[in-house]
Amino acid sequence: MDVEADKAGFVLVFPQGVDDPPSWNAGVGTGDADDIQFTRNMLKFLESNYCVDTHRVYITGFSLGGGMAYRLACVLSDQIAAVASVSGAYYPLPEGCHPTRALPILEIHGAADQLAPYGGNASRNMEAVQDYLHGWLGRDMCSNAVQTFFQRGDVTGTEWTHCANGVIVRHYRVSDGGHTWPGSPNTTHVIDANVVIWQFFSQFSR
Repeated sequence: MDVEADKAGFVLVFPQGVDDPPSWNAGVGTGDADDIQFTRNMLKFLESNYCVDTHRVYITGFSLGGGMAYRLACVLSDQIAAVASVSGAYYPLPEGCHPTRALPILEIHGAADQLAPYGGNASRNMEAVQDYLHGWLGRDMCSNAVQTFFQRGDVTGTEWTHCANGVIVRHYRVSDGGHTWPGSPNTTHVIDANVVIWQFFSQFSR
């Protein structure tokens, strides 16, 4: 996302999880590092040392990082303005998900993803994308009125706009997409996740 950050002028930070290979404690069975406190400390450091608008802090992640973004949305909703995940791996959260306010949510996922399957993976306690979205519709007090706002090539975009406090839950389903970040090198999808995510984030502040 560095190209979008340079164009739009936002601070971009790439935190790295611990262990070898690096990982995140994104839910039950994914590690025991206190990545929630790490994120709190990181935000405090950034907000103390850089020119950061604390009302416009956004989190996004890929794969297990997407699952970590989900967990952070649940516990740090008082500090985060919006959340996006790409090919997210969603695991049960030990503390459940209890955000203190409605949060804008964007989810991008390939229907052919083998590593974080669109329909979930029961043997690994990995949640299906539709269950993930349904959970946020409830937390954001959205109506069931869904609309298709984007249809091109292998990508279908749906959204729920009748939610609490003007937030939106939005989903891009990439029918031929695997475990990839659309817009990265060697991908041919019709959306660029970097652009889509920033366009989504820039609508919201806390």
